[in-house]
Amino acid sequence: MASEIEGYSQEELMELFMEEYSEMLETYSNALRILRNSKDNHLRKMAYDDVFRVFHTLKGTGAFFTELENLTSFAKKCCEYFRDFDEANADDETLHSWVRRAFSQISSAKSSIAKRGHVNGYKFHLPPDSLSYLLD
Repeated sequence: MASEIEGYSQEELMELFMEEYSEMLETYSNALRILRNSKDNHLRKMAYDDVFRVFHTLKGTGAFFTELENLTSFAKKCCEYFRDFDEANADDETLHSWVRRAFSQISSAKSSIAKRGHVNGYKFHLPPDSLSYLLD
């Protein structure tokens, strides 16, 4: 578990993380709602940016906890996927479909952390290794 930081116990740090995790899931859910209902490219881009920030935050904050190693690895891979996707300029439906599946996984992971205190046994389904095939 995370070492103590500025007078917070490990349990308090995990509690703070879980509160932030709930807020991230709400942000992600709102982004999915926009992606499902809006055709406005600017709004859709902002929604994808919100999803990327959720993964980036999970990657960084989760790294403080050994119990969340699988989650941080998944979040790192998701950040890489977003970068590859942006470079490939791939179709929106491919990303939207994957974003929906990833939301389900990080929601389930949060439940696992709440029940068991870790996610290291949780099997995440990673995005494709690369979208470089779309760059050609």
